[in-house]
Amino acid sequence: TDTYDQSWKNAMQWATTFHNYLAVSNLNAFVWWAGARQCTSTGENLLQTDAWDFSNSYYRIDRYYSIGQFSRYIQRGSTRVDVETKSTTANRIPKDLSASAYIKDDTYTIVLVNKSKSKAFDALLEIDGKDFDSMVSYTSSSSVKWLRKKLNPSSTGKRSVTVPKYSVVTITGRFK
Repeated sequence: TDTYDQSWKNAMQWATTFHNYLAVSNLNAFVWWAGARQCTSTGENLLQTDAWDFSNSYYRIDRYYSIGQFSRYIQRGSTRVDVETKSTTANRIPKDLSASAYIKDDTYTIVLVNKSKSKAFDALLEIDGKDFDSMVSYTSSSSVKWLRKKLNPSSTGKRSVTVPKYSVVTITGRFK
């Protein structure tokens, strides 16, 4: 139903849609119907091939990376948990932020969709009653795709992650 759009704007629209599927509608699974194909009009695909016979030449559409922030890092069998965001005087969280979190056994995944085209911010992360053992962030935006960064604890035990404007950031790790 989409027009052929390979832009980061389209990728962010899909990130918002997937957030709403999981965190608002409480869906527990989704299926993407057109993973790889030659397609120049509908925009359904995630991988663009140069021929119908699935040759070796292909490239990834931007939405591949935004949808991957959900499908690649949220473990099968995870449970979504409530998220609360709080702004501080020094660091205002954009109203265009969507946040969701998922836990499975001793692992967690947090997905932040920053729809603000002008505001980046730093977030301090904590989960009530849990201590982080490890934490890694993966950032996708118009300029980077799944940029990996290890996040070290601060003196308070909280960990800070930079969330660029108009981006999706996924944070994963284990609890102690």
